[in-house]
Order: sequence, then structure tokens, then C-alpha cells
Amino acid sequence: MKRSALRRKTPLASLSPKPVPCRICREPYVRERPRQKVCSAECAIEDIKRKNVAARTAPYLPRRGGLTKALRAHRENDRSSLTKAAQREFNRWIRLVRDDGMPCQSCGKPLPKGPSMDKEAGHWKSRGAHGRLRFDESNVLLECHRCNHHSGSHLAGLKESIRRRFGQAEIDRLESSGGPRKFTLDELRAIRDEYRGRNKRAGVS
Repeated sequence: MKRSALRRKTPLASLSPKPVPCRICREPYVRERPRQKVCSAECAIEDIKRKNVAARTAPYLPRRGGLTKALRAHRENDRSSLTKAAQREFNRWIRLVRDDGMPCQSCGKPLPKGPSMDKEAGHWKSRGAHGRLRFDESNVLLECHRCNHHSGSHLAGLKESIRRRFGQAEIDRLESSGGPRKFTLDELRAIRDEYRGRNKRAGVS
């Protein structure tokens, strides 16, 4: 019995490979080998660089549930991280605890109680030139954003507020005790923990 040839209802798809986007430059290309991810040697070099960076930073990336142990240990022993943490807790205490509800101490602008983007901790003696006074409570007062960043005359207002609130003796002390200083890691941890504790006791987190 002669059988008739089978005929497909739908033609076979073309066997030519489809272009796929390069992982680096996103330009379409046709793979020359299985598992190829990039289109050229230049993109392959860039891909290797990115993988190396990812491998070095992976232990420090936050994961679900909080920071990794490696990142927590790094921050606990890194001067820059500790300085930022101590400054953050100190400034928060100035803005939201001690000076909360007060007007801007430079221009007198009313400021709201509680958290606000317009409330900042302004240093009379700058942190750069007078690092010794970075965490001095008499040197730092509540300011509005404009005075702290865009006003050339805000220092005169801060000085007058310091004189009014703390007396001329504090002005004299601050003027004579400035200058640079590099805090030790233990000092930075102590400052951070001190003001973090004050903030928590005041209900500020």
C-alpha cells in the first residue's frame, strides 16, 4: 500500500538564530556560541570589570532583614562612617529635641515642630576649619535650609543667638578653642551612642 507524504499544516520556523540584546551595550547581536552574553571583545572586558566590582562589594550589600555582618563591622571601624553616624545623631538632637519648636536662629523664620525638610543644624564655626567644635552644643543651633546653605550673613545671626542663649563667655570660648581635630574611633562611637540615647529617650528615632 502506497502511503501519501505527510504535509505539515504549519511550516517549520526559520532555523536562523534571532538577535538578542548585549548585556552591556544593549545593542542586538547574533550569538556565535551558546551562553554568549555580550556582542564584542570591548563589551566582554566591561562585563568582567563589572563582575569584579560586584564580587568585591557583595559582602557589604544590604540584604533582607538588615545590613550584613561584614557591612556592620566595616561601619563600626571606619572613621568616615562613624563620623557621619555621630553627626547624624548629634544634628537630629539639635533639630528635633533641644531646639525643636524654636524659630531659625539666624533669620528668625518660624519653623514647625517635629521633622521638617526646612530644619537643619547650623554650625557657627565650620566643621571643616574648626573640626574641634563639630560636636560642640554651643556652636550648633537650629537653622532654616536657606540660611544654612544660601545666606552669606547667617553667621552673624548665629553669633547673636549664641550670645543671647549662652552668654558672651561662650562666644569667647568658641573663638579661642577652634581649629582642626581628628576624633578617634572610640570618641566617635561614644558621641554617636550618647546622642542616639538622648534621641530615643525623647521619642525621636
